[in-house]
This record gives sequence, C-alpha cells and structure tokens, in this order.
Amino acid sequence: MMIFGPAIYCKTSQLSLVEQGYKVINKALIDKRLWEDSKIWFEDTPSAPCLPESNNAYRNVFDICRSFHKHCCMVDCCMVDASWTSSDNPAGIGWLLFNPSGRCIVQGKASIDPTSTPLEAEAIALLMAVRELRKLGYHDVLMIGDCKVLFDDLQKIAGHQKAATRWINSLIATYVKDIAALSVDRCKLTFMHVKRSMVAEADCIAKLAREQNSNYIVSWQL
Repeated sequence: MMIFGPAIYCKTSQLSLVEQGYKVINKALIDKRLWEDSKIWFEDTPSAPCLPESNNAYRNVFDICRSFHKHCCMVDCCMVDASWTSSDNPAGIGWLLFNPSGRCIVQGKASIDPTSTPLEAEAIALLMAVRELRKLGYHDVLMIGDCKVLFDDLQKIAGHQKAATRWINSLIATYVKDIAALSVDRCKLTFMHVKRSMVAEADCIAKLAREQNSNYIVSWQL
C-alpha cells in the first residue's frame, strides 16, 4: 500500500492536470471566437438591414421607425452603443430613447468596469438600456445598434427562431439570456442592426461617460 499509494496519487494528479488543461484550452478557444466576433461588429455587410444615413439623429430615428413599421403603428426607438479601448481600461455605455416623431425623451450613460472585448461592453450597454426601459414602463420599443452579431441573434430569439450557438459557455450568453428574458411579457422589444453612423449620438455619450468615469446617469430631455 505504501508503494502503490503515491503512484495512484500521481496518476490522479496527472488526470486532474489534464482536465484543467482541457478547461484552459476550451476557454481560450471560446475567448478567441468571441474576439473574432467582436472585430466585425463595426462592419456593414450587404445583408445588414441598413437604412439611409443622415447627420440628424431625429431624422435617423424617424426614418428607421417609418421604414421598419411601414404598415404598423409607430413605436419608440432606443439607440444603444458602447465605447471600448482595451481590456485594461473602463468602458462606457450610452443609450437614447426617441419617440415616434424622432424627439429624444430620455437618455442614460455610465462608465463600466473593464471588459474583455468590445462585444461584451455592447452586451452590457444593451442590457442596462433594456432594464431601464422596463423600469420606466416603456413597452413596444425598437432597439437599434451597430453590433451585428448581437442584434441579429437577439432578433432571432425575439422572433422565436434558433439563434447562433457561438456564445455557449461564455459570459456573453448570460447577457443575451437576460436581455431576451426582459424582452417578453409587457416589455415587448424588437432588435435591429444599423450602420455605425446611425448610432453616433449614443456613441458620443458613451465615449463621454468613459472619459469622465461617469456614474450611471439617466436624464430626461425636456
């Protein structure tokens, strides 16, 4: 027993090290896939439902709502964006809610803890916006943003379609599930990817929040 005991212990330890190695490799592969996804969130592809550009935020939102709801009642529209520089520095989030005529009603901004990728910052920004809209009692809202992989998957989930499984076993999957859970019942949300230039105002306040290390601030526009 004195002879075999250490040998058994060593084998067990070796197996434990192998299992840990597999977990590290698997996590690294997931992180690599998330990073590759996050790199394309700025890109506009032919399949993206992009709309005519404008320098006026109100005009942008009005055109988006009118184009998206050609035969439906007009809805409020919320543009969301995040500002990210590196995984070592705080990120910023910003969102603005517009009424159907294109007038900004309320907006929110905050500096958040560093995130591994810009995709994670985008997911946090969207989750914070959705939570606030639900808290404020807004129901039928069109959510727009320039993070294609995130908004496309959420649109599929909202439409009861099968979404991509690229985020299984990752932190992004948790954010997506939370957003989807808040998008049902009374708070009925629709998600739509747009060009980066069409969420410039949200990007602006997200950058401001990051640079000023701002607390979470929600302000009404009178």
